[in-house]
Amino acid sequence: MESGRLPWWQLGLVIAVALALRFYRIGEENFWIDEVLHVESARRPVGEIVRGAAPAADGGPLTSLVTRFLHLDASEAAARAPAAVSGTATVAASTMLATYLLPSPGPLAVGVLLATSPAHVWYSQEARWYGPWILLTVLSYLALFHALERGSRRAWGCYAVAAILGIYTFVLSVFIVAAQVVTIWWYGRRTGIRMRLLPASLAGRLALASILAPLVWLVISNVDANTGTPRPPMLATLPYTAYVFAVGTSLGPTIAYLHDYPSIARVLVDYPGIVVVAILFAIPLVAGLVRVLRDETLRGLIVPWLFVPPFLVLAMSFVTNVVYEVRYVLSSLPAFVIVLTAGLLSLRPSALRTTVGTGVLACIIGSLENYYWNPLYDREDVRAAIHAIDVAEQRDSPVVVVGQINTPARWYGRHLPLEIVHSCAPEGAYDPLARERITSAAAMWVLAGRDWTGEASRCLTRLAPDWEPAQHERFKGVELWRLERRAG
Repeated sequence: MESGRLPWWQLGLVIAVALALRFYRIGEENFWIDEVLHVESARRPVGEIVRGAAPAADGGPLTSLVTRFLHLDASEAAARAPAAVSGTATVAASTMLATYLLPSPGPLAVGVLLATSPAHVWYSQEARWYGPWILLTVLSYLALFHALERGSRRAWGCYAVAAILGIYTFVLSVFIVAAQVVTIWWYGRRTGIRMRLLPASLAGRLALASILAPLVWLVISNVDANTGTPRPPMLATLPYTAYVFAVGTSLGPTIAYLHDYPSIARVLVDYPGIVVVAILFAIPLVAGLVRVLRDETLRGLIVPWLFVPPFLVLAMSFVTNVVYEVRYVLSSLPAFVIVLTAGLLSLRPSALRTTVGTGVLACIIGSLENYYWNPLYDREDVRAAIHAIDVAEQRDSPVVVVGQINTPARWYGRHLPLEIVHSCAPEGAYDPLARERITSAAAMWVLAGRDWTGEASRCLTRLAPDWEPAQHERFKGVELWRLERRAG
């Protein structure tokens, strides 16, 4: 294994680029569903945050506690700032780890690729726990590397702290620990030195058990938890994970398009450029895996980090109600970048390395351009729709909300008389459109977004005999109608 030095000015440049990309337009997009859930969770009393943490909203109690104590729910930018700062720190920590694993200019390339990673930029601008979680994962690997290479007790202590904090940030960090157990076993097998996975003393073991006891309770109490949009588990999620790791979700098919669950053949017909992107990244990834597998240190450290969490999360999706989401395995993204970098550096001849490297950077830049400036990849603009209702000075009229946008609608429209409707069809004696606030109104609003089942059309059809449209506006991913009662 060769190591590469990194001049301080290069590290500073990488950090500056990472910081700029993560704070640029950080408050432009409105809060989304999971962000609202997280911010609302952080507003609860401390005891409720600790006792009632739910993986769907919190991941773990630590980030909610930080949000609460620092009062970071005042605005979108403030709530997302911890993710942006920790995302930048992740780039720095990953670059430092790469100095021990790759020859020059590998560390610089790792820093640049992770700093500009569209997937990492996305989750470094989201008011949730993913930014801090990835940082704690990288710090735990940095400490683990030093502990294994030097046998330092201080390094082992730092590793234990980072790993425990990671678990309390996101409960699925147990899969990261599982990957690290594989790494520890590998090092022990390679060196012939017996590796202890638990403290040697009884006091140390009792202390560790007391620290982890609340986490165990959290897991047990949420064993039947539902997360994510329900869909059947599929092996196709693994290559999709690699695609997202490479270029994020702002190059090729949009998230709205993928919600219709098109076949792979249909996706390739509609987005043939995916093939080019796949080839451009597959070449250095395969070369990188060959390079990693030939190096004992890289093989023991990087391979489990890259593969164990995704496969365990996928396995979990087959036996629980937890839906596989790429964000649940984002902690493996730095390992992906290290493998990608190793592959780019090993490509021969230099013309091939230059061509592939240029293509990879072009894809990343194109994805970032779409992420920042292409409305097609923006989140549904519920905030603008609520603002339109405020401007129209019709705040007393009921607002029927249809589709999955009900959570951000409730956040931005908490001063409005919202009526959340999951289905417009009467269910026995209950009719969602026969509520008194609706039947007694002279005018009403219908706000729809992420309406995968077309419920808004059914609502409007049912309302048509008694109501006529007076206004119709379209925002990104959202439609807004103002209806007035028909005369007579």
